[in-house]
Amino acid sequence: MPGQPSESSAREIEELVAATDALYFAMRRGRTSSAGTQAGMSRSQLELLAPLLDRQSMSVSQLAGTAGVAVPTATRALKQLEERGVVQRSRSASDDRLVLVALTSAGRTQVVKAQSAFRARQHEVFAELPGVDRQALTASLTRLAGLINDHVGVRT
Repeated sequence: MPGQPSESSAREIEELVAATDALYFAMRRGRTSSAGTQAGMSRSQLELLAPLLDRQSMSVSQLAGTAGVAVPTATRALKQLEERGVVQRSRSASDDRLVLVALTSAGRTQVVKAQSAFRARQHEVFAELPGVDRQALTASLTRLAGLINDHVGVRT
């Protein structure tokens, strides 16, 4: 039957599925590593706030969409971050239905510090791989991300 993988291909695909699942779960565990908490920010909070490093402000819905979380989830997180002085929320001058979020000066410093801590942790882990493996992984993961995005209709 066309499109059906051979038995060895099916086994290889199952092994790849298992390996990518293991990678996914290891990366999720890494999101809660001490690297970010030492900087006072979880990986989820960093993903929500990182786009604000390049912009003066963004709407809650834009931040939620970029981080891949629901708006109510982003709203709760941003409220907590506002209470800690990391962000400032305000109504848009042109549309009072729109809530804009901006990093405070202290918040910007904290996001940069957390981002640096997470990046340093990644460098430590990836440095343990030989250069040829890093190059092969980069090429394969980039291609795999493109294939997944194509299958779910996401354009990068």
